[in-house]
Amino acid sequence: MHISLQRSIRRQTIYTFYKKKRRVVIHAAFLCIGLFFTWSMYVWGTAFGWWDSTPRETADFLGTAALKTNTSSTVERFIDGAEVEPEMASGTLFAVMIDNAPEAQPPAGLEQSPLVVEAPAEGGLSRLLAFFLTGQTVDAIGPVRSARPYFVDFARVFDALYLHVGGSPAALDRLQGTSWNVDEYSNGQYFWRSGKRARPHNVFTSSENIRRFALKKNATDAYQPIWFFGDEASPEKRGGGSVLDINFGVTTVRWVYNKNENAYERSVYGAPHITVDTNQLKAKNVMVITTPLRVLDAEGRLDMKTVGSGTSLFLQNGQSFEGTWQKLSTNSSLKFFDKSGNEMRLVRGTIWIEVVGDGVVWSNN
Repeated sequence: MHISLQRSIRRQTIYTFYKKKRRVVIHAAFLCIGLFFTWSMYVWGTAFGWWDSTPRETADFLGTAALKTNTSSTVERFIDGAEVEPEMASGTLFAVMIDNAPEAQPPAGLEQSPLVVEAPAEGGLSRLLAFFLTGQTVDAIGPVRSARPYFVDFARVFDALYLHVGGSPAALDRLQGTSWNVDEYSNGQYFWRSGKRARPHNVFTSSENIRRFALKKNATDAYQPIWFFGDEASPEKRGGGSVLDINFGVTTVRWVYNKNENAYERSVYGAPHITVDTNQLKAKNVMVITTPLRVLDAEGRLDMKTVGSGTSLFLQNGQSFEGTWQKLSTNSSLKFFDKSGNEMRLVRGTIWIEVVGDGVVWSNN
């Protein structure tokens, strides 16, 4: 009797143990099945976008916009408003006196200048002041020529370093003791003379040379825009263009509008103005500013009024606008206004300023 009771209790204990074990196994199996189902739903739902509460069209738009934002690497360059890679809008600004005599053709690097000022020099020739940034890569710039006082004034509009080879007495007086004066005679290591060009049309520099100069002198690299910029006109809103002719006496210049490119193409001495890299010079904006000229000495060297105001003509988007230029003081900005007195908005891209005055014949037809 006692033995039977013990056996009964043992059987009950074993039964209870296996019953509990079976319950645990069943629960574990259901748990595994549940976890697997949940994981499967997550994987498939993610793949097919079941869990995305944003409508598909909106999600696609946001994804595309984010992609554009992340991949956009351009910035607005302060001097011409062009959208360029950040390094091309960085560094120290410098302005180079460029020879424009017939013997100096073709120029080097000029197509990479965002801003060029052309003005008369003695002998019926014009000379150019081309602006660059040390963040650009320009292997050769030139030929570099001597300074003139009014070009010094234009360089200071943007607080640029001023590069030249000597200069007229008036220009050298204006440059005396300044930190931004980069004369080849005293800074020859930043220039070189080409054996393939005749003197005095054989002096060149580069963006790398001037970058080294700027680093050594701790030159400024912080600039503020002084002009307003806007996008170019769509093809249907562009004008038919006109032909701008300028005769400095010996130097003759022509600008012709190319509607397809929405750019003005430059010719000099009766032929397309081509650089050493076989690129024709072009501009998105051509501005003509008139100012009084005067002869300074027996050599025929000139000076001109750079402070004050005068009439202007603006060429952009195939259209011509009359207006005025204004520079209130030596250290103030150069501004442009339309006939109604509103400040001009320039098209993003290369700017050429043509300075004309007494003895310079020009027309826009």
